[in-house]
Amino acid sequence: MDLLRQLIEQDIKAFEKLIYYYQSPFELIGDSYKRSLNKALPEHIATWYNRKNLAIMVSSQQVERLFNKQLVNELTSTFQQLAPLYHYLQKIETYNQ
Repeated sequence: MDLLRQLIEQDIKAFEKLIYYYQSPFELIGDSYKRSLNKALPEHIATWYNRKNLAIMVSSQQVERLFNKQLVNELTSTFQQLAPLYHYLQKIETYNQ
């Protein structure tokens, strides 16, 4: 997470473009620090920056969607929407190695 925070600070505009892809139906989850680590950041960036850990998920109460023939198409489309964020996080993992 420290490396993610460093990259956010290095290029906030690039990170803003990146998280544009993270929108409904996705939900950012994970533990956050109680106090802001960088009070100068806008709220939509701080939400990511102040995480101890993070995950992105989609939840739905519509169980019938699991049995719909369109499920594969929905999942494909949804994961493609997250591809830029996935590649960014993958780059961070490469730095850690």
